[in-house]
Amino acid sequence: MKTTLLQCAKLLGLPALVVFGSLSLTSSVARADTIFDVNATVGDIYGTSTPGLFTGLTETGTITINTVGGTVDAIDLTVEGDTNIFTNFFGCPSDCTYNFNNGFDEFGLLDIGSDLFGYTGGAIGSDSYVALDTPVLGSGDPEVQYSLSGTVSLASAATPEPRYYTALLGLVFIGSLVAVRRRRLA
Repeated sequence: MKTTLLQCAKLLGLPALVVFGSLSLTSSVARADTIFDVNATVGDIYGTSTPGLFTGLTETGTITINTVGGTVDAIDLTVEGDTNIFTNFFGCPSDCTYNFNNGFDEFGLLDIGSDLFGYTGGAIGSDSYVALDTPVLGSGDPEVQYSLSGTVSLASAATPEPRYYTALLGLVFIGSLVAVRRRRLA
């Protein structure tokens, strides 16, 4: 067995280095997008203990975070009964300012922490809020800021990283080279 492994190593020397070198270069752009569920409750008017018209509603949706790069890639949130969907965001990674997909009619701040590298979820920061139109959601009337409380939790695992597929492909390729060389030598 030891002799066979040494023979294979000698036969493959340069081709193996070329294959694995190119595979490691092509797989360096791997991402780890992870989707998280956001479940929050609309609280009192922000900065007060006064309930408002929308106190008690829920804000739900998803946020996609690249846990390897530490960045937010997408956000998709809605408030119960609101026709506006929050899909635009900026200011991440720590305090994600998000807004209705058609401008700043409605907006909010979602504090999810300052370090998104390896992020696994957690409680929403106490400075989080959502500004909603009054008296009817989506009406365009002046908004009122409401505090948010809740959690961000893992919805799905990270997408498979391409390097595993390319490594497997490389192993199959090397195995094929070994088989071809054996037949030629026999």
